Amino acid sequence: MRIFCSLCLIILFSTNACSQEKELDSFKKEINFYIDFLLGKVGTVPINAANQDTFRKNVDDAFKAFVALKNSYSYDKLVQAKNDDKTKFIRLDNRVSVNLKSFFLNNKTYVVYSYTSRDKMNYYIKENETNTIVYEGNSTATYIADLYVIDETHFLLVEETGDFNSSRDVIVLLTNRQPWTKIKAFEGKAFGHVPADYFAKKYVQQRDLFQLDCDMDYTLSAPGDINRIFFDHATKTISYKQYSSNNQYKLVKSKWENEKFIIDDYNVRENLSGNNSAVPQ
Repeated sequence: MRIFCSLCLIILFSTNACSQEKELDSFKKEINFYIDFLLGKVGTVPINAANQDTFRKNVDDAFKAFVALKNSYSYDKLVQAKNDDKTKFIRLDNRVSVNLKSFFLNNKTYVVYSYTSRDKMNYYIKENETNTIVYEGNSTATYIADLYVIDETHFLLVEETGDFNSSRDVIVLLTNRQPWTKIKAFEGKAFGHVPADYFAKKYVQQRDLFQLDCDMDYTLSAPGDINRIFFDHATKTISYKQYSSNNQYKLVKSKWENEKFIIDDYNVRENLSGNNSAVPQ
C-alpha cells in the first residue's frame, strides 16, 4: 500500500511538473514571437495594429494558462529572491522575466504573477488556496509593491510604475465579486488633466488612482522610503513622506471614509530644490 501511494505521488508530481513546463514553454514561444514581430524579424507578417493586438493577446493568454495551473506557485525551477522570502523569479532566454510575489492576507495567500520584457508586460493576482485568478493588471505595470486589506470588501493595491519602476500608482479594488474591479476611490488634485502639461494638477472629484511620481535618481540618493506608500489598517489611513532638501519630511495622510481617500497626486520634485542629489541618503 505504501509503495502504491508513493508511486501515485511520484506520478502526480511528474504530471504537475510536465504541465508547468509545457505552459511556460508555450508562453516563452509566444513572447519570443511577439518580440521578433515588433523587431521586424517575422518577414511574412506585416507590422500593423491588428496583428499587434492579436499577438499581445496570445502572449497574455499563454501566461494566464501558466498562472491558472494549480501548482504553478510551486514550480521547481523558480528561484527564491535574496533577502525577500515573498518573491520568486525565473528568466527565460534572457528576454523575459517571470516574477511571483506572495501576500498572506485574511488567512489566504494571494500570489501576484507578473512578466516583463522590453516590449510587453502584465500581471495577474491569484488566490492560491482556491486557484482562482481574482484580478488582471492593465499592462501598464509589472511589479506590485504592496497589497493591503482595507475592509471586508476592499483591498489597496500599490503598483510599481514608471521607466525604472520607481513611481507608484495606488488603486482600490472591490473584492466582493469575481474578478475584482477597480473603483473610483480617490478625490483631489490629479496629474494628466491639463493639456500639454501632464504634471500640472487639476481637482478631480472621482478618480481611479493616486499617483506618486518619483524619478529613479531620487531612489538612489534619497532615503529608501521616499517612494513608499504606507497603510495603517487600524486607522484605515494611507500615507507617504514628503521630503525636503534638508532630509526632513512631512507625513501626508488620508483616511478611508465614505469609500474614498481624499489625497492629491504628488511628484517628489515638488518639495526638493535643485537637482536630485539635493537629498542625500
